[in-house]
Amino acid sequence: MARSQLAIQSSLEALAPELDLNAQLAKVVEVEEIFNNCFIPTDRASEYFKWLDELRILKQCGRVIGPRDVGKSRASFHYREEDRKKLSYVRAWSASSSKRQKHY
Repeated sequence: MARSQLAIQSSLEALAPELDLNAQLAKVVEVEEIFNNCFIPTDRASEYFKWLDELRILKQCGRVIGPRDVGKSRASFHYREEDRKKLSYVRAWSASSSKRQKHY
């Protein structure tokens, strides 16, 4: 009978690479900084920018409302910085109202 190749092969043990905790923490900080400082364009942001363009052409103002931490301020800052468009950005009190609003 032929001998099986598995029977004569020696077993190998693979060890996980040693993790450098400081290097790992530095990488986490780097990734968080990228997410905090970068703007990732989405379809929703494109809709918002089109709406802002319309308001700018009509020389009107609008109000953007929505839940916290969805990107309203970041998208607004990005729009303002893009091509250095001439516009004003004002943070309104939450109790203020406007007839023309955009839910973001």
